Order: sequence, then C-alpha cells, then structure tokens
Amino acid sequence: RRPPRSTQSRSSAASDVYKRQMGKLRNYFLKKRMQAQIEEDSSILLRRLNEDRTEIYPLAHEFFSQNTAHVEVLLQDKRIEKAYFYIPPFCKALTKETKTDFNRKASRISAKAKVTSLMKNSQILIKIIRNEYRLNIIYNKIAIIGTIVKNIQLVRDLAFVFAIIINVLILFIYLKDNQGKTKTDNIQNEKIIYSLGYALIVLSLIITVYFLAKTAPLLIQKAWAGVRKSKLNVLALLNRVLLTVYYFLSDFYVLYYMIYGLTAVLALTINPFFFGFHLFDILVLYPTLLNVIRSIWIPKKSLLLTLFLVLILDYVFSLLGYYWLSDEYNGWCPNTFMCWLTSIDKSFKADGGLGGFLGTDDNYIYGQGPDYFRFVFDNIYMLLIMIILLNIILGIIIDTFRTLREDEKRFLFDVRNICFICGFDRETLDKASASKNGFIHHIKKDHYMWNYLFYIAYLKTKEMVEFSGIESYVAALIDNEDVSWFPCHRASALKAVSYTHLTLPTIYSV
Repeated sequence: RRPPRSTQSRSSAASDVYKRQMGKLRNYFLKKRMQAQIEEDSSILLRRLNEDRTEIYPLAHEFFSQNTAHVEVLLQDKRIEKAYFYIPPFCKALTKETKTDFNRKASRISAKAKVTSLMKNSQILIKIIRNEYRLNIIYNKIAIIGTIVKNIQLVRDLAFVFAIIINVLILFIYLKDNQGKTKTDNIQNEKIIYSLGYALIVLSLIITVYFLAKTAPLLIQKAWAGVRKSKLNVLALLNRVLLTVYYFLSDFYVLYYMIYGLTAVLALTINPFFFGFHLFDILVLYPTLLNVIRSIWIPKKSLLLTLFLVLILDYVFSLLGYYWLSDEYNGWCPNTFMCWLTSIDKSFKADGGLGGFLGTDDNYIYGQGPDYFRFVFDNIYMLLIMIILLNIILGIIIDTFRTLREDEKRFLFDVRNICFICGFDRETLDKASASKNGFIHHIKKDHYMWNYLFYIAYLKTKEMVEFSGIESYVAALIDNEDVSWFPCHRASALKAVSYTHLTLPTIYSV
C-alpha cells in the first residue's frame, strides 16, 4: 500500500532540505579547507619570496653598483644635478696602463685644462677601450692566450732575466782565437746560451705580438680614417699604406717592440751579441729611468746648437794649429780635415785636452823661454771648449733632469691630493665631509674622472630619441667640445660652504 501523496511530498521536502544543508556544510568545509590551503601556500610562498629576496637582493645590489654610475653635471643656472647612467660593457676594459698614460699626458695647469684634456682625448680613449674589449673577448675564448695575457708582466720579467743571464755568459765565455775569430771557451756554455736564447725568442715574440695587438689596430684606424671604398683609387690606396707605415715607424713603442722581436731572431740566426739590445728593456720595466733619456731628448735643440758651437770653435783652433803647430801634432795633421778630426778626438782623450796631446816646445824645455803662442792657444782652448762649453752642455742636461724630477713630484702630489674634475684639494674636501675619507669618497664616487669618460661613451652609444633632458643638454655641449657642463670649482659635497672663501691649490703644468 502506497503512502498518501501529502506524506510523500513532506518527506521529499525534508530530503531536499537535508541535501541543501549537507551541500552547504560540504561547501563550508571545502571553503575552509581551501582557505587553509591558500593560507598555507601563501605563507610558504611568502617565506620563499623572503628567502629569495634575501639571496637575490645582495646580488642585485652588487650588479647595479658595478654596472651603473653617476656624475655631477653643472647646468646653465649653475645648479649641480646628478646624472645616473648604466656603464657600457666595453668600458670595463679600461686598463691601468691607459689611465696612467692619459694622466701623464693631460695638461694640469688648472681644473678646466684637465677636463678639456679629457674631453679632447675622449674619442681616442674610447677607441682604445673598445679595442681592449674586443681583445678580451678573444682572450676569454682561447684559454691559453687568456692565461698568457693575464701573466704578461711575468713574461716580461722572465724575458729580462733571461737576457741578463745570456749577456753575462757572453761577457765571460767569448774570446778570439789565433786567427782573430770569435769563439766560446767550451761547447757546453754555448749550448746554454742557445737554450736560453730559444726561450727568450719565444718570450720576445709573445711580448711583441701582445703589444702590436693592442696598438696596431688603432694606428691602422687612424691612417684609414675617413676613407670611402667608392673613392678609393690606386694613389689613395698607396697614400694610406704609406701613412700607415709612417704611423708605425713614428710610434716609439711600436718601433721598439718591432726591433725587440727582430733582434731576438737575429741573435739566434746570426750572432748572440744581438741579445744585448734586450737589456734596454729595463727602460720599459722601470719607466722612471726614461727621465735620463728625456733629459737629453727634451733640450735637444739647445744641446745641438751648443755642440755645433763646439765644432766651430774646434774648427777654428784646428786651422790655427795646422798653420802654426802642425809639427807638434806628431804626424796627425797632414791636412786641415785630419787636423780638425784630431783636435776633436784627442781633446777628450788626452790628459789636459788638446794641449796635453800636442808635443812640448823644445825652447821651453831647455829654458830658452816659453812659446807664448802655445801658452795662449792651449789655455784659451781649455777655457772655452773643455771648461765653459762642455759644462754648459752638462748643465743643460742636469737642469732638465732636475726639472723632470720636480715635475714628477708635482704630478704625484696633484694625482694624490687634488680632484681632477673640480680642482679642490684633499684638505678642503676632508673638512667638508663628516667622514675621515671625504676626499677619497669624492674622487671615487661623485667626481670619479673615469665616470665622466664612461658618461661620454654612454651618450655616444645611446639613441638621441631616448635622451633625458640632462642627457640632451650634455650631448649638445659634447658635440661642440664645450666643457661648461663639468663642475669645475664646484662640488655637491661643498654646497654648505661659500665658494668665495675657498682657496684653490696652485697647479703646475707637468
């Protein structure tokens, strides 16, 4: 028997209510479970993010600190603004040698002269850095070459040590036989020389190739600058080739290293005595010794003119000697030319100069009275040439050497104690800073001179449509070679100080 319809409808409604309540309860538990899962996942994710942040933040900070920089820019209204920029990757190839070379060549008369030197040489410096960057890419690809380049100073030192050892051996083991031919005292020593010679020739060629790889591309670019293939004919090609050769031969270090490598080859193929040239490498290893050469080269005009005057006076005295004293030249004065050569040669060899070389007058020996002509001739020659003019030549050289040494001291003082950009000295910047190293922080951060070079390189590599306001302002001044954007005699570290009460250091030309 079926229940009544009313009873069925009531039980159906109760069932629907039950289902709905169970559904709500299930949804409630699912929601709570999902919330718990989400909270758990969120806490895990947050914890992971915090862990990642802890690990990544120092790396990110290091990355941006190494690849970004800032410079202080002086605007038209005399306000100083900091311009931040990323450092182009090739700028990391700036070497210490390039820095030192520019610092020594830059004019240091004033802060403006310094930044003007930086501006004028910026394109050359950028080319040098780009070339170094390309070479570094090659070095990194080829492990052996990279290792050699990293230890190139050790290679130079070893080459110099081998050159010393070889030349010491040459000094003691070579002699002449009865026929006048040069030979060694034994075969074993000769084998040692040639063994060291082969090692030295390898080191010499490595050094030569390394230097030419750094310099030759720049000289070739300089010689072929502005050449268009469409306008290149035989004469233009020949002109550029000759110009390239001229640049190679006129560069002292290129010429030196070409001779350096050539003499190493000649020493093994012709005669080990060619290894004597390698001892001059001491001038490259210790650049301060170059002042000895410079003290002769810088006053070359004065020295040549003085030497020419010595030759003229020697010529006049040789004419007098030929006419009146030819017999006393002991057969060395058959004609005026030989008399002149003898006067020059014997003046510096004989004790007492030319008068010491000439024969003694017999009348003076036997007490019949002195030869007054010889008395005047010998003493005036000694006074004018041997004492006055030779001491003038020595004085020019010594005075130049002293000047170079003083310039070196002023250069080192300027580099260590005066900001290249603004011109303020260490004392002023240390006083304006709360820290003890205010000057060091200033020249390494705010006015780091190489950041200004990097900023110029950054603007040269950036599209003009992407320039900011400051970048457009600076780029226009750079195109006009205008240095007014450099903060000469201005610095943000001295904002609180009145510039009118600051005393700028005296800077000398080096």
